[in-house]
Amino acid sequence: MKELFIDSNPLETRIALVEDGRLTELWVERSSQARTLGNVYKGVVRKALPGLEAAFVDIGLGRDGFLPFDDVSTSLDMYAQGKPHDQPQDGGGEGKPRGKNRGLKQGQEILAQVTKEPIAGKGPRVTSWISLAGRYCVLLPGDEQIGISKRIGSAEERQRLKAEFRKILPKGFGLVARTAAGSQDPKGLQREVKELVARWQEIQKQGRKAKAPALLHAEPPQVWGVLRDVAAYGIDRITVDGQALFNEIQSHLGKIDPGWRSKLLQHGGGGPAFTEKGLEKQISQAMQRQIWLKSGGRIVIEQTEALTVIDVNSGRFVGRRAAEETVYKVNLEAAAETARQLRLRDIGGIIVVDFIDMETSQKRAKVLEELKRAFAEDRSRPEVSGFSDLGLVEISRKRTKPSLWHTSSETCPACRGTGRIFHPSALASRIMRGLAAAKGGLKGAQVELLTNPALADYIEENIPQQFAQLSRELGCRIYLEEDESLPMERFLVRRRPGGREIDMGDFSIDSGPILE
Repeated sequence: MKELFIDSNPLETRIALVEDGRLTELWVERSSQARTLGNVYKGVVRKALPGLEAAFVDIGLGRDGFLPFDDVSTSLDMYAQGKPHDQPQDGGGEGKPRGKNRGLKQGQEILAQVTKEPIAGKGPRVTSWISLAGRYCVLLPGDEQIGISKRIGSAEERQRLKAEFRKILPKGFGLVARTAAGSQDPKGLQREVKELVARWQEIQKQGRKAKAPALLHAEPPQVWGVLRDVAAYGIDRITVDGQALFNEIQSHLGKIDPGWRSKLLQHGGGGPAFTEKGLEKQISQAMQRQIWLKSGGRIVIEQTEALTVIDVNSGRFVGRRAAEETVYKVNLEAAAETARQLRLRDIGGIIVVDFIDMETSQKRAKVLEELKRAFAEDRSRPEVSGFSDLGLVEISRKRTKPSLWHTSSETCPACRGTGRIFHPSALASRIMRGLAAAKGGLKGAQVELLTNPALADYIEENIPQQFAQLSRELGCRIYLEEDESLPMERFLVRRRPGGREIDMGDFSIDSGPILE
């Protein structure tokens, strides 16, 4: 049973995909965070770097888009038609020449579509091969090939769709038939192709008028994009929380596919749907670094900019059988939960999983098989390598937008992302060094030292004599004051009277995180 649960408030809209009662994917769209994935822009090439085999394109988002030469269309006319970078098509095709500049020049205007949103300080990734998604197909201007979704398994239906699309596609266009195209009548397919071709023509028209950088086409809000793709998810039911949102979605589904309105329900419980269905708890767990398994084992997820590491531990599970069987059971459960958490958190890039070591190659193969099976429903199509000599499994998962962790959290102002802070004794030692190194000297001065209350308590209770000795050595009087606004790692030193701040050099509050 697959269900979609949708709720909304003035700050955000959430869409949850639930499979057999468990949350597996979550989309969150906030009013304060503009979505750019799939948008088409008229951009300006800022730099073309042959050594990097890429260019940087200003599309008006503040950070330049990264355009690999592989994603530069065969024609540099900004109104040229193009082909998307990653087509799920039948057969091969000639492909694109790799690593060629194709004449990109600084200041040149080109069409660019966002294929990966800005992540962790990096700009968006863009392509000049444009693709336009509809409910039944993805239009590929400039490519006359026709591809069919792998989820349409019937050979007869695949051939029928190819034949129908060849009849209705204008010259110079190709497409990929989506799952929803299966069993659709020719009129519905023709209507959508006509709409997508008109959308492409409007993009070209706007591109001729607009001054770069400029937005030419914006993808619809995420909730409409997910509803457009419901057939690809195999959804059995859609539950909406809230009368106004229900009415809006009911009207929208009636326009794109009236058949889906029969699967649409309005939540009628006593409380919010996400709470009653246990989804809020599962979302909270998805923000934690440690996930407990039913067996008592656990997985620990550590995310960095370039890599995610998942460590599997036996935790509280000891089992009743031999140690090897205990480890095997924990690893099997961890494999399934790892796949679920990667989908739920939308973690992409390189993921390394450190399973508990197993002695037999047969058991390692079974764990690997379970991991791949659990990824079967993941539309990002992760690639899973075998166990390395060190017992690690490497996973590559496509990333198109920031993960749930990035979109729902920000760097801690105290630890600056390290996840740890110094012990009070180490901080007190740093303060003493800072006072001794104060520029201009403190001899004869009355000094006010402001610290976090917890650090002030530590100094007063554990090292008052040492601070008194430092005061005598510096020839000044130090007054310890508490300031709740200061993080544990920061302090301020001021002269009395007047409160003029004393420059503490590398030990200053503005000198950056001390763990760097």
